[in-house]
Amino acid sequence: FLIAVLHLICGISLSHCRFILHCIKLILELSSTSSGIISSVPIDPRTVIHTFNLNPVSKTFVCCPKCFSCYPLADSNSYPERCTFKSTPSSATCNRLLRKTRFIR
Repeated sequence: FLIAVLHLICGISLSHCRFILHCIKLILELSSTSSGIISSVPIDPRTVIHTFNLNPVSKTFVCCPKCFSCYPLADSNSYPERCTFKSTPSSATCNRLLRKTRFIR
């Protein structure tokens, strides 16, 4: 449970959580704890997350920088080039560009 909290809530990376699990196992071995208990400590933090059924599910959206309307992002062509939001049926369309080209040097 500690590893799930550290990873999912505190944002500790899986590699750091793996290190913590190894440390817990080492402490248990040094304290002469029963080998049954030691072998029950998982090596991979993903095992802990899966055991508690805490696999996060996320969905990505594109958000308009002007009106904050959201568009689901399945691929680069799944949302319009400009925002199509209208606050009322008779109002003007937001029409703000949702894509921005950047050149990286």
